Amino acid sequence: MNTSGKQYKTSELINERKKAILDTLGAGFLNLGNDGVGSYALSTGKQSLHAFYMERHLMFIKSVFENDLIPQLAEINGLALSEDDMPTLTFGEIDEPDLDVLSKVGQRLGSAGLIPKEKTLLLEFWKQFGLDTSALKDMSQEELFELLTPETSRAGESGGSSGTGGTQSGGASSSLNSDNAA
Repeated sequence: MNTSGKQYKTSELINERKKAILDTLGAGFLNLGNDGVGSYALSTGKQSLHAFYMERHLMFIKSVFENDLIPQLAEINGLALSEDDMPTLTFGEIDEPDLDVLSKVGQRLGSAGLIPKEKTLLLEFWKQFGLDTSALKDMSQEELFELLTPETSRAGESGGSSGTGGTQSGGASSSLNSDNAA
């Protein structure tokens, strides 16, 4: 019996195939950490790729549904629908917004005076955080502003937004600011 041939570990072959299948389906992030390797940044990147993959797949399904299935069913059933009367398919949000990034954007734009104090804009911004704003819709803009907490942030006081101001310990490029740290 000849035993000099290459030896394969079945567990390694299975793991490689598993990774290949998940990556093909745009879901490679599901396997992160299973082999002791992975990072938050890698996970976030792979989840973004997965969301992009899912959005493209849903757009394909929507296209087939609206351009092929529905018109053919209408024709088979003798319905003559105008383009405006043709049903459409809509899908919901694929990915939830990153609340950390969203809050940083709000803080930085607000501290630089780049967000108008306007009721509908605030309600839409709060909705992005998953807050129920239905009780606030009937209020006037003045009533809503009376409910807001006082502006106590000193962000932007020294001529910049987070990480760019002149009063920061260590200067504008300080690694003490976690947003500047590598």
